[in-house]
Amino acid sequence: DFVEVKASGAKALFSGRSDAPTEKWFSIVSPSKDQAEVCEGLNSIGSSNEVLVVKRGGCKFMQKALNAYNAGYGACIVYNSHGENLLIMRGDQDGDTIPIPSVFVTRTVGELLGLLSATGVDNNDVCIQIRP
Repeated sequence: DFVEVKASGAKALFSGRSDAPTEKWFSIVSPSKDQAEVCEGLNSIGSSNEVLVVKRGGCKFMQKALNAYNAGYGACIVYNSHGENLLIMRGDQDGDTIPIPSVFVTRTVGELLGLLSATGVDNNDVCIQIRP
């Protein structure tokens, strides 16, 4: 059995991947409540098979993705904790890049991914597609 969730998001302008579609199976990881915004270095070590789902706020989008990358995560999803609007995540300067896919999604999608994380979805049970 599996659950299929299709949702739209906005690819980060600083996402270092090519404009070719990306598809990979990930485990979903949410940070501990005291690090929910991921504005400081993370206390945990991730893996390239994990996507870190974090809420908007507290610091710049690029800082969140950079912290996820530095902790070893394979992708970063930031969700709009303030509503359903999609935003374009930008770096501090044109040309800034972080070598993992990073996208912005709505609150509904972010909370759904958080619920999947809380249920202990097994490794490689979630397929994430990032299309230009």
